[in-house]
Amino acid sequence: MEKTSFDERQEKQLLRIEHIGSAIGWWGLLTAIMVQWVLFGSDFSRLGGEIIVFIPLSLYLGVSPIAKGLRDRYWPASLRGKLLISLFFGVAAACLNAAAVWLRPESAWNSTAGMFLILLISMFFVSFIFLSFLQKLTDHRANRLEKEPDDE
Repeated sequence: MEKTSFDERQEKQLLRIEHIGSAIGWWGLLTAIMVQWVLFGSDFSRLGGEIIVFIPLSLYLGVSPIAKGLRDRYWPASLRGKLLISLFFGVAAACLNAAAVWLRPESAWNSTAGMFLILLISMFFVSFIFLSFLQKLTDHRANRLEKEPDDE
């Protein structure tokens, strides 16, 4: 590890500032993409800049902890946690679709309650399967890292 001029307290504060800053940036980009998608549709010329920044940022923030065998301290790895997160993503996807249909009635999506439920359920299951896969991948990587001998 590199030597710095900061003490342990300052390092912790700096890490907290960086964590909050990256979270604000990520959620801000996601919000901008969703608002533009709901208001203007899926026109890439309007969403392109945000998507070009959002996708690499998401990949980095998602892959880096897995590569180190770490979980985020705020997202529980329990079954209950995965169910709640999946439910959130399902409801969010269905509500965004409903908002887009309501604001743009000429859109091709059907605005029935059945379509709302189909989107909610399908997004719930896709999210749950994806989160379960990520948990297995993280656990596997953590076990491999624990078995490796230290180079120090």
